[in-house]
Amino acid sequence: MTNDADTQNKRIINALQRDGRADVLDIAKRTNIPATTVQKRLKRLTESEIITGYEPRIDYDRLGYELTVVFKLDMNDPTGGIIHDLRNDSYIISLYEVTGEFDVLAIGTFPDTATMNERVRSILSSPEIRAGRTNIVSNTVLENEPIELQKADTTRGSD
Repeated sequence: MTNDADTQNKRIINALQRDGRADVLDIAKRTNIPATTVQKRLKRLTESEIITGYEPRIDYDRLGYELTVVFKLDMNDPTGGIIHDLRNDSYIISLYEVTGEFDVLAIGTFPDTATMNERVRSILSSPEIRAGRTNIVSNTVLENEPIELQKADTTRGSD
């Protein structure tokens, strides 16, 4: 991909990150790229799985899910079924395999303390888990914010 094409793709992606409901004409106006070019690039970005979907950003607090918990799990077997169980747990919103002291980092959001306590006990009592720690989030400062691609590229290594 040429630098110009790469720059255009980044501008299109940035526009979509700002408004995932923007149509081709909106993106063309915002990026100053012809609509036909935007349409072709969106198709390629989707086919190459750079763009993998268009999801709404949900404020779980407003839906009554006011408790967010971070699970740090040290696994007996990181390839075991607990990963599958966590992936399919309706309260888990993010799941990562990580390096360091723990093997897995999971983030869950819960409607009340009873539900949270039940899920915490259930997860931590799994025989696949050697040790675990949980933290209740007291304040969400930044969550799921998209990076502006051009800015990320230009600031990297500028220190």
